[in-house]
Amino acid sequence: MLSPEKITCLNCGDRYTGSFCNSCGKAAAVEPFTIRSFGMEFFRNIRKFDITTTFFTFVELLAEPGEFVRAFLAGKRVGFISPFKFYIYALLVQVIFLAFYAI
Repeated sequence: MLSPEKITCLNCGDRYTGSFCNSCGKAAAVEPFTIRSFGMEFFRNIRKFDITTTFFTFVELLAEPGEFVRAFLAGKRVGFISPFKFYIYALLVQVIFLAFYAI
């Protein structure tokens, strides 16, 4: 594997000088998407709710869903929540909405 100093950030294009990008803060190592990584993402991040990144993710998914997914899979992930986390939030909102308005 290349050292972080030899690679550029997929999010902003700057070179890494350590384990994180100095410009945007993205980690140098990006874990590939697997069943295990989704499970770990769920337990590690589901309890952390950030309204700003959730809102920006929602707006980007409404405006250009295909472009957002391509950019996310290409490594541009700073400022957005993961698709799995967004799915869980959407599911919770749907369940709460149906609980109150299905009566």
